Amino acid sequence: MDSEEHGNMFFTSLLTQEPELDHIYVGQGEHPVTLDDSPPPPQVQPPSQRKSVRGANSTPEEDKLLVSTWLNSSIDAIQGTDQKHAQLWKKVSQYFNDYKESTNERSVGSLIHRWSAIQKATNKFCTKLAQVEGLNQSGMTEQDKFDKAKVMYQSLEKMAYQFEHCWHLLKDQPKWN
Repeated sequence: MDSEEHGNMFFTSLLTQEPELDHIYVGQGEHPVTLDDSPPPPQVQPPSQRKSVRGANSTPEEDKLLVSTWLNSSIDAIQGTDQKHAQLWKKVSQYFNDYKESTNERSVGSLIHRWSAIQKATNKFCTKLAQVEGLNQSGMTEQDKFDKAKVMYQSLEKMAYQFEHCWHLLKDQPKWN
């Protein structure tokens, strides 16, 4: 092997020399494929014109429907706790999408995600409410206790409790007592 052949093996020499491609690799031989024959690159829309995959935020009415649907499905006297996770959420999703008033279609995954946000925040709020009730302060009404628990929640979470409309539906259930 002489030094000129050895020099042609480097990638930099491929850029400076005209490549000789075998017709097997190029295509049919009679009609070689060139860069001009390649399909045009896909058109990318500017960020301002892209369609959002994300749906609209949940409304308080949708939250209430989700909570009541979850309660009806999970506390079902016939099925009880013998439901699998997928079966429960399929039932919740079907009922929710049948009876919602908005035009937004909610997937099972989005309903599970929303329910977990509601449940997590409500559990934390109920913990604060239990702490306030445990103080046994005389002269405090139920509304005073509720307001104090909201203040405690806000100081802990650095945001206001946003699921009060759901709490009113869940407060009498054994899980949140």
